[in-house]
Amino acid sequence: MKGLNLRFAKLGMNNYVKIGMIINLRNTILVSFLFFFGILTVHAQSEYPSQFPSQIFHKGNIYSTDGQVYTGLVKYDLVNNLVQLQDQAIATFTASNVSYFEIFDEVFG
Repeated sequence: MKGLNLRFAKLGMNNYVKIGMIINLRNTILVSFLFFFGILTVHAQSEYPSQFPSQIFHKGNIYSTDGQVYTGLVKYDLVNNLVQLQDQAIATFTASNVSYFEIFDEVFG
């Protein structure tokens, strides 16, 4: 009878060790994932410091109301209804002068 109880005790201890190893493995994977996600977040913030797409110049085109197309670096300000074009100098267009504009956002996609 004592031998039978010892077998169960050993089996129970082995299962406890296996469960402990599974929990440790799960925790290790979770910590690794959180560490990787944290590194990725810090890298993204340092690469593109908290700026909105409207605060930086993008490659793009401005199509004016008189039919001309201006190509260069474009920045828009929707609050003030302005579009700026940086070529060799910075030209500012108001909403009444622009039919539409397009940008190619390489930073934020």
